[in-house]
Amino acid sequence: MVTASVGSKGLSKECQPGPQHLYALILKRNSPNIIRFLTDEVKASAGKFGFEINTRSEEITETPDNIH
Repeated sequence: MVTASVGSKGLSKECQPGPQHLYALILKRNSPNIIRFLTDEVKASAGKFGFEINTRSEEITETPDNIH
C-alpha cells in the first residue's frame, strides 16, 4: 500500500492543494527519467519494424519547486 500527503503553506482558499499538485510534483521530479524511458521504448518499437530513430539528449536544469 502506498500513501502520500501533500501540504502547502501560503495558499489562498481559492488555491487549496489537491491530488493534481502531487501529480505535478511527481512529473516535475521524474520527467527526465520518464522521457528517457519513453524514448527507449519508441526506439525499441521502431527497431522491430526496421526503422532507426536518432535522438539527442539535452541537459535539463532544475528550477524551484513552483508547481503553480
